[in-house]
Amino acid sequence: MKKNTLNLTLPLLVLLLIVVFVLPLETNAQNTDKTLVRIETPKFSKVHFDKNYLYIPMNFNQAEATKKIKSININEVISISLIYSQYRASARFDQLALNDSRTAELFKLIPGLKNNKNINWYWVAQTGCTSPEACSDYFHGFEIRVASADEVKTREFESDQLEYYTNIHLNKAKLEEHIESISHIHKTELIRICDTTYTEYRDIKNRTGRFKSKNHKSRKNFLKLVNKKLNKDLLEINMYLSDRNRLESIDGMSKPEAYKLFIQMRKDFYITSSRINRKKYKTHFVISLNRNRRGKVKSYSIYAEPIDKNKQRIEMPEYRIDYRRNIRCYDLDTTTTYPNPTYVQYDDVVTQVLDRNTQWRHCLVATDVTGSMYAYLGQFLAWHKLNLNREGQNFDFIFFNDGNNMRDALKIPGRVGGTFYVHSENYKDIKKACQKAQRSGGGGDGPENNIEAVIKGINRNPSVREVIMIADNWATPRDLSLLRRVKKPIHIILCGATNGVNQEYLNMALENGGTVHTIEDDLTELAKVNEGESIRIGNFNYTIKGGKFVKENISKYTKVD
Repeated sequence: MKKNTLNLTLPLLVLLLIVVFVLPLETNAQNTDKTLVRIETPKFSKVHFDKNYLYIPMNFNQAEATKKIKSININEVISISLIYSQYRASARFDQLALNDSRTAELFKLIPGLKNNKNINWYWVAQTGCTSPEACSDYFHGFEIRVASADEVKTREFESDQLEYYTNIHLNKAKLEEHIESISHIHKTELIRICDTTYTEYRDIKNRTGRFKSKNHKSRKNFLKLVNKKLNKDLLEINMYLSDRNRLESIDGMSKPEAYKLFIQMRKDFYITSSRINRKKYKTHFVISLNRNRRGKVKSYSIYAEPIDKNKQRIEMPEYRIDYRRNIRCYDLDTTTTYPNPTYVQYDDVVTQVLDRNTQWRHCLVATDVTGSMYAYLGQFLAWHKLNLNREGQNFDFIFFNDGNNMRDALKIPGRVGGTFYVHSENYKDIKKACQKAQRSGGGGDGPENNIEAVIKGINRNPSVREVIMIADNWATPRDLSLLRRVKKPIHIILCGATNGVNQEYLNMALENGGTVHTIEDDLTELAKVNEGESIRIGNFNYTIKGGKFVKENISKYTKVD
């Protein structure tokens, strides 16, 4: 009897130990997993000179913070990114455990972050380093993004904007009354709206070692020096420079002799080591001496290459890809310049297209909620409030904002995030999901994550028959490469297409077997347009060239022979 009791007790003890040791790991993870987006990048770059980006650094393979944040408003935190290196020296190394320990350290430093459900979480894995020494130069720790005062005001303004346009299309509001109410309660007056983009460029800062003349006499002085000091049989000088621009050795010379020669060279030349990706490396200089028949040096050539500690050559890239941050801001006085509904916003394309196409049933509705779309979102919400209970209506909705304010440089097609799905026959649920997507962030740069949203929406309900996409005409999807994964036709409602249709949406529908819809046209037979043939939309022709639509202006002149 005792033996059986012991046999039962041991497994229970083992199970208890597992629970005790695993539970803390799950405790930290459960606060991030629901909104966690995993990203890979060769090397993470911090945002400098911006007080809205805060950093808590940690050493490579360590979970202790080396620097702490003095103060932070928990309610203004938009996102938190945990940055780490993917490299591991041992197969037994547990990255998840280290990430969890680092997250626990963060919660210990700032307890209010732990249960904040409005924060977007990112894990950024750096893949560019392959040794502990190299990884030690990379940033490890947390980037905390907080909303600026202007962003907080803009968020209030945009929420108010959406409510206004919805009421306009429900015939419940007038522009004058709305402006008056805003002025009265001082909800928003003067706000600064900023658009941040990142432009890719080639950083040509990689260079081999430098051996540059200081003046026009430098070369002449060098020839005198080598003819006077060096053996007449010597045809090549092999000189090695440290990464701190100090002489290490010259082949065939003692240290005192080499140092004297180097000092003489430095009088006439700027001599510096190689630099790759802003890091200096040891450099091997080869000075080839061209002698005449008498053995006198008449000219010379200099070559340089970066080397490692074993004097092995390091392959040097011609350039590195970097990103330049561009910020454009303007001030908007909401009491006097509130968006005029006679502008594009009164292009009621969403309402008209949905009214024309009542055959769309049991569809997924994917909608862009970034800043340029609020007027059209008002139409979308108003139409569904009036029509949601019709037979065969669509009850699957996904809203996308291109990343919940994710940094543009980190966006990977298909993994950007910022998608909010809801399946409901209740208008309030749909409006709530739309507003949550809106509040969670704007896109940042121009392209959006349309296809990612469609794929995620279909995965949530594979039984939908088709897809209705409400898209910004001038925001080309960043993830068109994923379109082949969508096996259901997409009907694209283009917003803001008064000055021509974005040809990428025509090509998207052509590839997918879908359709394109503007306020005037339902383009349902794009597949029947042959190579070289054109269709006319507004003031433009769209011609099939090489299997794709190309936009062309319609000439105002007639050719005269």
